[in-house]
Amino acid sequence: MSAIRRNSGLSAIRTMAVAVVLIACGVRGVLAAGDGTGALPADAASSVPTPVSTDATTGFAISGFDPVAYFTENRARSGVANQEVRWNEAAWRFANAGNCDAFKQHPEIYAPRFGGFSVVSLARGQLVESDPEVFTIHKGKLYLFYSPQQATVFAEAPDDFVAKAEKTWRRINHLPDPPPQPQAVVADKKSEMKDQPGVDIFGLSGKPE
Repeated sequence: MSAIRRNSGLSAIRTMAVAVVLIACGVRGVLAAGDGTGALPADAASSVPTPVSTDATTGFAISGFDPVAYFTENRARSGVANQEVRWNEAAWRFANAGNCDAFKQHPEIYAPRFGGFSVVSLARGQLVESDPEVFTIHKGKLYLFYSPQQATVFAEAPDDFVAKAEKTWRRINHLPDPPPQPQAVVADKKSEMKDQPGVDIFGLSGKPE
């Protein structure tokens, strides 16, 4: 898991109630000021738009931080005005052209899970904005938190928090449950023994001496 960083200057936090109202009204993202420099092709866009954590002032996804920089530099880095793209009905900024191109190619890899909302809050049944400077990368996925305290709690049982957050995310976005995993077939040991070499399955050899 990556190091967790936080800056004292937090962006304005919208309440859970406001976020839920946005979802209920069908608002899946907020347009950032300006037209940006490009948009992802249709086949690269999310097939089912879901809410994205956006800055209350600028409207940029995850407050304008570069989602690719978390992976390449292991830190939260602000994007710049001339490197911008729209994805999942939100405007994303990047620190350089290389990061922007990488996101265009594989947005599902670099975008934070759960739209950048706090994974711990989601696991607790709440949709809460995150602080983009408090993050971790777990099993190749980026997760953001509301506070450093949440990041510490997450580190104790990350898989449990992710599983619970996934259930909440699917419920609030009316997404179908994933198909059940096939269960491994456990062979009958007694049946196996009957077919093993050297075992008298016809009872002709009598009891062993």
